[in-house]
Amino acid sequence: MVQSTYDTLFSKDITSTGQVSSTPAVTKGKIFDWQNNSPLKLGKQMITITAGAQQQKFLVHADLITLQPRIFRRLRISRSVDTGLSSGWFDVYQPVSCSVFVRLLQFAYHGKLFTGISLDTLWHLYLFANKNKALDLEDIIMNRIMATYRSDKQFFPEPRHIELWYKYIKENSAGRKFLALCYAAMMHVNTKLPSTSIYNKEVLVELGKKCDGLLIDVANLTNGKGSINISEWDPRYAPECLYHHHAWGIECQNLN
Repeated sequence: MVQSTYDTLFSKDITSTGQVSSTPAVTKGKIFDWQNNSPLKLGKQMITITAGAQQQKFLVHADLITLQPRIFRRLRISRSVDTGLSSGWFDVYQPVSCSVFVRLLQFAYHGKLFTGISLDTLWHLYLFANKNKALDLEDIIMNRIMATYRSDKQFFPEPRHIELWYKYIKENSAGRKFLALCYAAMMHVNTKLPSTSIYNKEVLVELGKKCDGLLIDVANLTNGKGSINISEWDPRYAPECLYHHHAWGIECQNLN
């Protein structure tokens, strides 16, 4: 069988850590190697799930659907009258891309995010977790997003990311809080250190006009000052727990 473009993409893009295979090749039945390496005790019954605009089919352990209800809450399952076999459609009304679905499967099987995930995919994963109230997954993704932006002091969320995610992420969420504070930090750098500006000031001003609620969030989060002292505090380097859902003063379970 000729390997599809999809299979080639994921054999290169998806990597793993620890005991999980670093080359998750796909079999004819669309089963990734790491599905069989899961620490979960899963039965042999499988279900075919169709996901993404490409309507790609995946074989998933039926027990996983029960064990991860937040991830599969939008799964629509039907049973064939002729064969008696079950099949499912994932998030029919707001389909996620196949790359996002595969990352969700990785988390469902192993309880962690694998390495090598692009920022675009991370933000799509965050949006999914945010909409489906998967709080633990949301916190873990937020950690990965922050760690990615920490790689370079000049590396801030792109205006397109801020505009897109402010439109879709729920109000008062950790994601919007993080983006608002990053916006404030960028405006501060452009004002105080114009020689090392992050993005064109006009672009940021226009962004503030486009994103409903952004400037209000910035004002509230900076106590009405409209800016923060980035030399003392950078939202990308804040303690991860600042963006988590659990109460203050308890041991965080989502830092890894």
